Amino acid sequence: MQEEAGSEKFKGVDRRGISAKKVRHVNQYLTPLAAVIVVPGVLVAPLPTLAAVVAGALILLSVTLNYVSIYLLKENARFIGRLRVTINYTVNIFLAWLLYSTWPPVWLLLLLMAIGVAVYQSRRDSFVAGVAIALMLIAVHWNFGEHLLLAWMEVGVKASMIILITLFVNGLMKVRPSA
Repeated sequence: MQEEAGSEKFKGVDRRGISAKKVRHVNQYLTPLAAVIVVPGVLVAPLPTLAAVVAGALILLSVTLNYVSIYLLKENARFIGRLRVTINYTVNIFLAWLLYSTWPPVWLLLLLMAIGVAVYQSRRDSFVAGVAIALMLIAVHWNFGEHLLLAWMEVGVKASMIILITLFVNGLMKVRPSA
C-alpha cells in the first residue's frame, strides 16, 4: 500500500482515492437521494414534534454542508472529503435512529453511506465499512424494529444488500472502460 501512495497514480489524490471529481460525483447523486429518502418521512411519518424538527434540521444541515463543501474542494479535497464522510455518517445514523420505527425506507440512508464509502475506499476497507454499516442497521432494528422472524429475515436481506452493493460499486470504480 505504501508504494501506491507515492505513485504517479495518486498525485493530488490521497491513497484512498478521495478527489474533487469523486466528491462532486457522489454529491450530485447521493445528496439529493438522501433528501428524497428523508424529507417525505419527516413530512408524513407519525413522529413526535421534537423528532420531526430534529430530523428536518439534520437533513437540511447535511444537504447544505454537502453542497457548500463542493465550493471548498479547491482548498483541500482530502480534508473536505473526510469531513463530509464524518458529517454524513453521523447525520445518517441519527436519522436512521430517529425515523426507523415510523419510516421504514430510512434504512436506505445506510445503503447510501456504504455506496459513498465504496467510491473512495479500497476493496478491503469497503467490505469492512459495509459490514460495520450492516451491523448499524441490525442495531437500529434491534432497538426499534419488530422482533418477529419475518422482520429479522428482512433485516438480514437488507444487511446483505449493504455489503454486496458496497463491493459491487467498489468493483465498478476499479473497472477501466475499454478503448
